Amino acid sequence: MFFIRFFKYVLQYSSAGSRTVPLWFRTLLTKFYQPELIKKSVPELIEDVNYNQIYICHTFKKYTGMTMTQFLNKRRMELAKVYLCSTKLTIISISEELGYSYPYRFNQVFKETFHMTPKEYRKKFSQPD
Repeated sequence: MFFIRFFKYVLQYSSAGSRTVPLWFRTLLTKFYQPELIKKSVPELIEDVNYNQIYICHTFKKYTGMTMTQFLNKRRMELAKVYLCSTKLTIISISEELGYSYPYRFNQVFKETFHMTPKEYRKKFSQPD
């Protein structure tokens, strides 16, 4: 839900006259919403943007209030909640689907974000069959 509101905000902000959001930024932001790109790392996501990586990261934080890694992790965690509640995929499969090389790291980020493990989240919020 956060991402839908945020995306609408950026699009609105970009059409607000002098406070223009660069086109490359909007294009980059849409990559975070493409399921086939969610596995990619930040360097892979920005490799086709023709600006210095430091400039890209600085601009991204200016408009979002978070680093690209934080934003990507937040997006992945939102998708993880959907997968946990709406599929029977194993937690390891979900972590791989979201681009985590190590299930331990996925569990760690999930717990830091939601204050419970993916297993606990699934048990608490999944609909019974």
